[in-house]
Parts: sequence; C-alpha cells; structure tokens
Amino acid sequence: YTTATSLHSTAGSIDGRTSSNRSLSQSVSFSLMQGGVELSISGAAQPINISVPYRPVLINADGEAPCVGTPANATAAALCPSTVECYFWNATLAEWSREGCTTLAGPEGGYTCSCDHLTEFVIFEFPRT
Repeated sequence: YTTATSLHSTAGSIDGRTSSNRSLSQSVSFSLMQGGVELSISGAAQPINISVPYRPVLINADGEAPCVGTPANATAAALCPSTVECYFWNATLAEWSREGCTTLAGPEGGYTCSCDHLTEFVIFEFPRT
C-alpha cells in the first residue's frame, strides 16, 4: 500500500546530513502475510525491486536531473544539483537506513529501490549544498 505521509520522523540528521530543504516521496510499504502472521523477508538472494513514484524538485537552471544514489566521489557530486536515494525504515534502530538497498532510475521518472528485504521505503532528495 502507499501512504501520503510517512509515519516516521524525517526531522534531524539522515546519514549525517541535516538539511531543512530536503524533499521526500510518499512512502511505499510491503509485507507478506501467512495465516494472518507477517513474514520477515530479509537477506534475499535476488534483489526485490520496489518502484517509488517521485518527481525531483531540485533541478538546476540547465534542467539537469539529480544524481541517482550516492555519487562515487566529490567530483561526481559537484555535477549534481541534488541526489536521490532510497531509504527504508529500520524499526530496530528507529531510523532511516540504506543498508541492503541500491537506488536505480525507474520508469517514467520514478525511482526503484532494489533491496534484499521488504519494509517501508521512501526516496529522499538531498541538495548538493
């Protein structure tokens, strides 16, 4: 199912980045049930791809879209007006995390969280500065 607003706080620091102008997508949650009991899905051998609709808001004057995922180095990061990254809600740590996930450009301008588990996913967009 999809929720219009995440139930978890996005205030404060995410991966050490504190930014009042970051943007985020709607959250998308997936779980599997068997006999009325939620199954824990983690450590999948093949990535599970979850499409998350999101249109970047931080496009530069030249119309360049953000980088997808964490840029490889500072030179690559300098070319991006922003970066978009997939995060999931880690209920154990009560924080957003990228562990086990890769961010991919998805169809029709959205993004794909390619992860080894199922949980609640969101796309964060972080400005370059």
